[in-house]
Amino acid sequence: MAQKPAFINSEQLCNIKIIMRDTTATTSRTQAAEATWSRLLTEMLQRGFYGTLAVEVTVQDGTIQKISERMERVNK
Repeated sequence: MAQKPAFINSEQLCNIKIIMRDTTATTSRTQAAEATWSRLLTEMLQRGFYGTLAVEVTVQDGTIQKISERMERVNK
């Protein structure tokens, strides 16, 4: 019997914990990534929004180098 795919709801997405090395730079970048994700989710999870959301975190040697965001809105 095939398993059903696991889906996560918006509340679970907001409660994702990030495991990281304990450095000041990593902590501030992680907080920035979490803030970006939270802000975009808040904008997106509104009635009338159709589109996609992406947050890309570039990491080198365990340290966040860059945080990129992309939101594409579809006009209906």
